[in-house]
Amino acid sequence: MKAITRYSFLFFIAMILVSSCQKIEADAVQSRPVVEGYLEAGHPISVKVTSEALFSEADTSRAIDGLNLQLTVDGQTYPLTYDNYGVYRENSLLVESGRSYAVQFNYKDKVINSSATIPGQPVNFQESDSILVIHRFNSSTGKGFPLLPSPIVLRWENTDLSYYLVVVKNIETNPERINLGVSEPVIIFRTNPIQTNTYPVRARLFQYYGRHRIILYKINAEYAALYQDNGSSSLNIKTPFTNVINGLGIFTGINSDTVMLRIKKN
Repeated sequence: MKAITRYSFLFFIAMILVSSCQKIEADAVQSRPVVEGYLEAGHPISVKVTSEALFSEADTSRAIDGLNLQLTVDGQTYPLTYDNYGVYRENSLLVESGRSYAVQFNYKDKVINSSATIPGQPVNFQESDSILVIHRFNSSTGKGFPLLPSPIVLRWENTDLSYYLVVVKNIETNPERINLGVSEPVIIFRTNPIQTNTYPVRARLFQYYGRHRIILYKINAEYAALYQDNGSSSLNIKTPFTNVINGLGIFTGINSDTVMLRIKKN
């Protein structure tokens, strides 16, 4: 799950807008670390820390090594070990739903910290059908799309209006294309965060035949905030959302469930 790339993009755009309107102190921009922590239930723990560089530099972010990251899980503290490319890990622990996690470290005389609680797994995640039949076609011939079947409807329980995100990925080794007129069809697509208990996956979104993994992620509000319009303009500049104290980025928890769908030729 790389939603933080959207965060980096928004921050990069914000820096360009700011530079056109007012003077920026380089140290003020570079002194704030960017934390990327997506703790997924059932997976080991990893947190990435980089520093934002000025937009005029070739690389807009740089890994920060040598930090002493401390992870606290319900009051018990564990050190994170540096791996590479700014990533710190704790491989002996698996993230558990319902538990609270916090990360803390010192950077340039400031204490950087954030916390998150791991949401529970989606409840009663189901699909209306496990097979979808789509005719092969070639949009480059000008004949357009064929008559498409009804959407696959995903359903789950959501009595408290929690946030969810749907990701669909083809998992074939050498998948066959549905539309021969598309040169580089995408193998994965996703929704923006939603607060409903249903979602129709439309046939036109699929670009390959074969097996697809449909993943329903339950996410926290801070993760959903990354997808919201930052509303930046030359007259109204906003910093992208962050829940990291004395820093930037996101530290959050996610949980998921999966169903399988097969796309077949007629």
